[in-house]
Amino acid sequence: MKEIEVCSNDEWLFWCGPFSGAPESLEDIAHELCEQWYIAVWTRLIDAGYSPILPNGQRTFCHGWHGFQAFTRKGCGLGTFDDLTDEEWDTITEMATDEADELIDIQPLEEVS
Repeated sequence: MKEIEVCSNDEWLFWCGPFSGAPESLEDIAHELCEQWYIAVWTRLIDAGYSPILPNGQRTFCHGWHGFQAFTRKGCGLGTFDDLTDEEWDTITEMATDEADELIDIQPLEEVS
């Protein structure tokens, strides 16, 4: 089974991950959003036949995840050392982005004065 590492660092997920386009108003609930995203992505990876794994060592920190370049593929808060086809990679990164977009969209909009 192909392993996919799922970034668990809120700071990275909001800085340049799937939440990078989120409004600043959501920064107060970043941890909760990232936790929901992580659980949803983890579950969907299992359902799709992948083996999600936790980051370890320096990759648990923002600078460690951001600077790590040894993955064969990395993006949208996901990384792998396995060989994935372009189609496989596109499917799982799109899923990760869709999960973030859905969580952003369900947040209440700020009132405009």
